[in-house]
Amino acid sequence: MQKNILHLMTAASLMGAFNASAQAETLSQFFAKSHIDGQIRSYYFSRLYGTPNTVNAYAYSLAGRINIVTPPFLSGFQVGVSFYTANALGTQPNNPARIDKTLMGTSPSVNALGQAYLEYQDKWITAKAGNQLVDTPWLNQVGGRVIPVTYQGATLEAHPISGLQLSALRIFRWKDRTTGQFYRDNLYYPDHYEGDSLYGGPNVLPAGTPPTNGALAFGAQYHAYHAETAAWFYQFDQFANMFYWSGHYALRHHSSSSPLWMRNSPGNGVPARPLRTPVPPSLAS
Repeated sequence: MQKNILHLMTAASLMGAFNASAQAETLSQFFAKSHIDGQIRSYYFSRLYGTPNTVNAYAYSLAGRINIVTPPFLSGFQVGVSFYTANALGTQPNNPARIDKTLMGTSPSVNALGQAYLEYQDKWITAKAGNQLVDTPWLNQVGGRVIPVTYQGATLEAHPISGLQLSALRIFRWKDRTTGQFYRDNLYYPDHYEGDSLYGGPNVLPAGTPPTNGALAFGAQYHAYHAETAAWFYQFDQFANMFYWSGHYALRHHSSSSPLWMRNSPGNGVPARPLRTPVPPSLAS
């Protein structure tokens, strides 16, 4: 009897070890199939005013990012993570007035987990929740510096028919390019609002302004043949309701030039811009 019990215990231990080994192998295979990419940027920015009343300013940053996206699991889920870092490498001038603050503020380094999201995708929809990049006309990543703007919230894209995309976004917080944290403010708030080193905006609101609840947006895009159109509605909490429309039609011909017809209707007195041209999120939340 004791011998049989010993054999059963030995078999159970071997099965447990085998299952652990199989799980470890499956986990290693899972991460081996993940997509990993990165980028390094070296950026020098200067402002030469040519007047004794305003000092010239400059900034340098060596920056990088690494993206990790897991393979699909549980029939359509994925996890994505992006880490961003930027460092002045001791090049900042001693006079703070001579630092160009739009690059990475006055901090000698910025580190941010800019993206950390869970995504679900199938034939009809793509849903994403967490910290993420957003690419719409008035909520976008503004990639003109070393670290992009990212947002905290949920996005949904649906493709009910060929050529049509319906979108919905609910944004709660954002991370500006000069900070490593997410905040409930925008570029109208004063510098260092609740610790956020905001630079490059109007910064006209008083210090006692309550935090914003973010933004809600709905969009529709359709393309067929050589025509494309897009319409967006944005509700920036406590700030503005805005409508955006764009249309694009390209003529087919055999010459080297490419004539096209284009019309944008931003509304609210905002100047028209070409289709797909990113607009800085001066009201971004």
